[in-house]
Amino acid sequence: MQIKRKLTTTVADSQPIADMFKKREKLAPNADETKKINRAVAEFLCTDMIPIYCVEKKGFKNLISSLNPRYELPGRRYFMENEIPRLYDDVREAIRDDVTAASYFSCTTDCWTSRNMSSFMSVTAQLISSDWELKSWCLGCFEMLVDHTGDELKEALYDILDEWNLDKHRLAGITTDNASNNVKAFANLQWLPCFGHNWSMYPLLWVNSAKQSQVSTDLQSESANS
Repeated sequence: MQIKRKLTTTVADSQPIADMFKKREKLAPNADETKKINRAVAEFLCTDMIPIYCVEKKGFKNLISSLNPRYELPGRRYFMENEIPRLYDDVREAIRDDVTAASYFSCTTDCWTSRNMSSFMSVTAQLISSDWELKSWCLGCFEMLVDHTGDELKEALYDILDEWNLDKHRLAGITTDNASNNVKAFANLQWLPCFGHNWSMYPLLWVNSAKQSQVSTDLQSESANS
């Protein structure tokens, strides 16, 4: 009876030692916990627009190791070629589901030129979900290698809608600034001028109007004196 009790005690006491060794083992690359942390790191990089080489910085590695010593942080190439592309596909699919499920959607678009004279165009989509939640997504931001004519802008918009398999007949309206090429491109698509752009133009228009009025008054005064 004493021998049995001694064996039982030995087995019971050795269990915490096995757990301790298990806690020191690194997580397998395909473990659920590893996948969860990989996705969290990718979301951190993308959401806050952090340079990918951050994952190879000593301070970031120390932070991750402190949070979970069993997790082995992959290098930047893994996130560039694997985790971030998977995250992009998942987010894109979620956006596609939201936009295609909506009865109607609207768009905004704008163009600008970088310091090195490269031209870009962006397109966003807005919708109200079945839960009455307002949602807005960036459908694309791409380089424009053609002139910003009305026809080219309209074609670029249609290309991005086709890329997302969005029915143009469900486009309730599109908002841009008051540039003449935008008006020409989207006049038949329920075009709405940007309120913020118009509002910012009012002070300038008022100043110009005041200057013209002052010039007219000065000319009339000079004419009267002569």
